[in-house]
Amino acid sequence: MGVRFRLECVSALSWNPQEEPDESAKRGLAVTLGNIADKMLLDETIALMRNRKVGSTTILILPALTRTRDELAQAAVLELKDDRELRRQIAYVLKRNGKRAQKAS
Repeated sequence: MGVRFRLECVSALSWNPQEEPDESAKRGLAVTLGNIADKMLLDETIALMRNRKVGSTTILILPALTRTRDELAQAAVLELKDDRELRRQIAYVLKRNGKRAQKAS
């Protein structure tokens, strides 16, 4: 995916709270970003995850942070582990990653 497309996804998800976007479009952009975000968009992705206005679609962006070994992303996941919307999915990811680490030892 091109850099411009990725940046447009990030900016589209950073909508104006005065305007209510179409919910299905919002979810579609979140899924797309969760699948294509890379190290170049890490700061923007983390900022979206922390933004309470993004709402329940943050869970769709979570894969962008959980599939990387970047320390900044891992710290953000740990920071968000008590978030009401993300708690269960992050617990699952942390448990899965712990099992992988044990197998590698």
